[in-house]
Amino acid sequence: MSRFLSRISRTPSSTSIASQESTASTLPPKTSKPLTYPAKPFTQPSKPPLDAETESKIAALRTYLKEYVDRKPPQDEYKPWEQKWMQEQTLYHRYLRAAKGDLENAKKRIQGTLEWRREYQPELIPPSEVSPEAETGKHIISGFDNDGRPILYLRPGRENTTPSPRQIRYLVWSLERAIDMMPPGQETMAIVVDYASATSASNPSLSTARLAANILQNHYVERLGRAFVCNVPWFINAFFTALGPFLDPLTKEKIRFNASLKDFIPVEQLDAEWPGGKYNYEFDFKVYWDTIVDFCGIAQDGTRDHESYAKSKPKQAGESQPAKLEGSSAVEKEAEVVGAAEPTSNGVLRSDPTSAAGSSSSSSNSAGSSPSSSSPASTSIMAETSSPQGSDQLVAKGPYKALTTAEEYEKLVEEHDTFLFDCDGVLWSGNDLLPGVVSVLEKLRKRGKTIIFVTNNASKSRAAYLKKFQAMGIKADIDEIFSSAYASAVYLSKVLQFPKDRKVYVVGMEGIEEELDAEGILHCGGTSEEDKVLLPTLDFSSLQSEEAIDSKVGAVLCGFDMHLTYVKLAKAFKHLTREGCEGEVVEGGSGGGCHFILTNDDSTFPAKGGPWPGSGSLSAPLVFSTKRKPTIVGKPHKHMMDCIVAKKQFERSRAIMVGDRLDTDIDFARKGGVKSLMVLTGISKKEEIDREGASIVPDFLIQKLGDLDVLA
Repeated sequence: MSRFLSRISRTPSSTSIASQESTASTLPPKTSKPLTYPAKPFTQPSKPPLDAETESKIAALRTYLKEYVDRKPPQDEYKPWEQKWMQEQTLYHRYLRAAKGDLENAKKRIQGTLEWRREYQPELIPPSEVSPEAETGKHIISGFDNDGRPILYLRPGRENTTPSPRQIRYLVWSLERAIDMMPPGQETMAIVVDYASATSASNPSLSTARLAANILQNHYVERLGRAFVCNVPWFINAFFTALGPFLDPLTKEKIRFNASLKDFIPVEQLDAEWPGGKYNYEFDFKVYWDTIVDFCGIAQDGTRDHESYAKSKPKQAGESQPAKLEGSSAVEKEAEVVGAAEPTSNGVLRSDPTSAAGSSSSSSNSAGSSPSSSSPASTSIMAETSSPQGSDQLVAKGPYKALTTAEEYEKLVEEHDTFLFDCDGVLWSGNDLLPGVVSVLEKLRKRGKTIIFVTNNASKSRAAYLKKFQAMGIKADIDEIFSSAYASAVYLSKVLQFPKDRKVYVVGMEGIEEELDAEGILHCGGTSEEDKVLLPTLDFSSLQSEEAIDSKVGAVLCGFDMHLTYVKLAKAFKHLTREGCEGEVVEGGSGGGCHFILTNDDSTFPAKGGPWPGSGSLSAPLVFSTKRKPTIVGKPHKHMMDCIVAKKQFERSRAIMVGDRLDTDIDFARKGGVKSLMVLTGISKKEEIDREGASIVPDFLIQKLGDLDVLA
């Protein structure tokens, strides 16, 4: 890593290199059109034939992936895009190279990418979702290096949004477009990271950079040909020091700091802002966006309305575009081509078929029925909920606004940028998806809204919740999910700085344990079989040994527990009432201080046939018996909102919490300084907010989230 960083200090900035070539010569007129063709015809370099062993491994890898897909097929609407990706000519060799010839490693890596693609669906990111990220030109795809690699410019100094999953999705969208633009025979791209005008504030967070590096290294394997980091400011040294452990050695070796770009990029395709560059480019969002969307052949409905450059024969600048596909769906046309023809070597079949440029796109043709980001379930839901049912009977009788018309829904959505959703009782009830939910969430995403899922249910970890979202047909990213189990683990780790050698005694289920594991916190109790046993009547002997009451426990964390036993309550009680229990929890110590934490204090739990007793009811015996006041992390308490805002960096005045219960969701919004929207599909009833003197009242009320599906 030290050799990697030493290049920063010993290499001069490209802007300081003595060169007046750009200003000494006459530049062509300014243009806002990005370059979509190489300066000269790209000739694929000859490669030595593969040896028999490599050929055999590639065949084995191809067979392994096919058999995996046969066993676990994707959703029907994603199947055509997965098949196209699997038919890339260089796919299997790239993964084998990345695994250094280790076939088993290559299998794990390619399966991991397939599972990521099913979840993330990079082909199905519509430009209308990510276009707000593009407005300042912080990502620009334009031109090709000397080896025919398309160039993706990343400019942190032009950052225009706060950290969010959409930033990562825009990066993925840009990577897919760069792949689209690869000439036949080229399988890698060049990335230029230009820190001109960047500040420590505009630089991406370490967590964002780690996530981006993970996606590039693990899911765009062998796609990076070379990378240039230019105009490096002082604070980047520390940034790359922190990021270094997350970069694999091959990636590090491809990065050059403050290189002279004219040595690697033809001067006629190098921006005039760089020494020696003669491409007089001026960014214009609409021209850039329309050019890229049109060149890659993306129709409004997410299909291809013509073949992209990368799929067609090699061309030079000035040649006409391929003819647009006529007749049936462009997706079906492409599927036929894939089935009948040899796959190209540039991986274009992986390119984004669902992007739509929204209001800024010039590609307006629709192309029949094709895979979209909507699942079959969401399609039927949209049909069921095209108009709000019963909303015309919703009349406000208190200091809140009942929303019943499309105009009122539109105003609500326009006034808020961040939507926080409770899950149980808002998105689903038990294991039943509520009508209209999938469609409404997709429409909010297409409008560029930030979506955050906030749940007090501590029975599941975020990873388990993500699987539930997927099973429900709801698109979600793990960084969008905030459960009380996750918030409690973060509170212990980051706020209390809980000693690594002390344990947390868990009264709860797998969700809490998994989140504690993720934070590196030791724990006991929970799902342990020895704590689920029933004791003989009035026999406390098994609880009186040193092994039963572990002196290394420094905290008791209580959440929802469907396997609550007297043993768990008794052990937790002993930890919380031992001598010095309210003192400090000391690293390397035993006994003494013991934190008392509740994931949440919900009195009931919403599920089918419920409500049922919730976490607050289950922890009540400990609160009563120990006479101790616990720290409560989840809704409606401020700890959780502070955690979310710190992670997601949104403006509270432009945020709204959507929930079904007054004492958690709506009170959570009030205490956290955001607006609230109550739905009537869960615990709380309209009568509660209509009572005279009601202490907790939402800002807005609708019958169900699906009412918003009337919006375009």
